[in-house]
Amino acid sequence: MAEQFLRGYSINFDDLYAVVGSKDANIIKQAQRKDVFEELNELLEEVDGLTLEEAIHDIVTGNLKQKEAYSYRRALEVLLEVKGKRLSDEADLPGRGWQEEGIKNYLIGIGLPTLGELWCSDKVPFSFPWKKIKSDSVDWPIAMLIHKSSITRLIEEFDAFDFKILNNNALPKRQKGCEEEFEYLLKMLKKWMKRTNKDIVLLLDGQQ
Repeated sequence: MAEQFLRGYSINFDDLYAVVGSKDANIIKQAQRKDVFEELNELLEEVDGLTLEEAIHDIVTGNLKQKEAYSYRRALEVLLEVKGKRLSDEADLPGRGWQEEGIKNYLIGIGLPTLGELWCSDKVPFSFPWKKIKSDSVDWPIAMLIHKSSITRLIEEFDAFDFKILNNNALPKRQKGCEEEFEYLLKMLKKWMKRTNKDIVLLLDGQQ
């Protein structure tokens, strides 16, 4: 069965971008010690592009090539592990299409407008390692940046949210039948928001 998943990372956004062009060789060594390094490296070996070490080297040296955007996006995950902290377990999302406009509109409709606006939004593109680049150049896996300035508002919306509303609001067609997993996702997001005083990066991955 197709599946997507969401991971959350607590991190200072400026610390992450400070890696770009830092010339810090220790970043590569730290990345290689992370459990996820080998998995991501094997993933990149399946495509015609950079190895994970080469991608991180480009980022650290600041020698960025737009054609390698996918490799850099894969490198983002291990750099989040190096410079930030994983927020507990990932949320599993059966099926596909959780990045689509229907989920965004659904979140807004059930009373979580801030999360809806941030969810896979082109209005808040996160184009690491570039500061500004067309978002569709680095669109998978999708990375969503939540500035700490938005977290207070998100917590307020979650605290006011009645999870019973999910019983009377069907998910979009492609996610129908995944209500239990969606409720778990929302509860996990609420927990993540309350566990950090930093920025948060959400990484949506899996089968599109």
